[in-house]
Amino acid sequence: MKKREFFWRIFFPEKCPLCGKVLKINEDFCLCCGSDEVRLSDNCCEGCGKEKELCSCGTDCTASLAHITGVFSYEGLIRNMLISFKFAGRKSLYRYFGDCLAERVATVYAKADFDTVTFVPSSAESIKERGYNPARLIAEQTAKRLFIPCEELLIKSKETKKQHSLSGAERITNVKGSVSPKRSTAIKGKTILLCDDIKTTGATLRECCDILFSEGAGEVYCAAAAVTSNLNLFDLDKVKENQ
Repeated sequence: MKKREFFWRIFFPEKCPLCGKVLKINEDFCLCCGSDEVRLSDNCCEGCGKEKELCSCGTDCTASLAHITGVFSYEGLIRNMLISFKFAGRKSLYRYFGDCLAERVATVYAKADFDTVTFVPSSAESIKERGYNPARLIAEQTAKRLFIPCEELLIKSKETKKQHSLSGAERITNVKGSVSPKRSTAIKGKTILLCDDIKTTGATLRECCDILFSEGAGEVYCAAAAVTSNLNLFDLDKVKENQ
């Protein structure tokens, strides 16, 4: 921590993003809240990102991916943080998720030589509603920590139905044709890290991967801050729907 930032934290202490308690220097959460996060193991299934005993590859509601890793299980503290980040304007949480994701990527994808980092695009409507694309903020922070450039390679070219109203299989069909390349010249032959905030069925990540590969990408590795289990697959969308 730089000296200027150190003194700033003394006179203007940061607070726990969940309970509001004043934090000590170099703390992200208070001890009570910080002990509630559930991290995934480093050797989760590479096709769905879940713990191997919960692997859902081959089911009709999961789009299998070549490479997917995540940091947290979408439950408890992390669930509340992501809801706050996506729907309650807690924009600053991107730093924590980006830092954690960079650490996981450096461990799980240690042998990958990334050329660039990109992110799952949001629709213009979603960005207007919340003021930012959560996946983009996380990707930019991840790229910063990994010293890799972050580029907008994909755009949301077609509005789709709200995913919370669809089954797992319908989600896969719903996103077909909704993503387009923005900069084809920046994709061809590149090894790309594709970031998202939450991996549910993997349908959107799969669609993004398909577009990147169709534009000549060499390899695409996916990474998400959190991965849902079978039990809470649609939980986040239900929260949004009930707000």
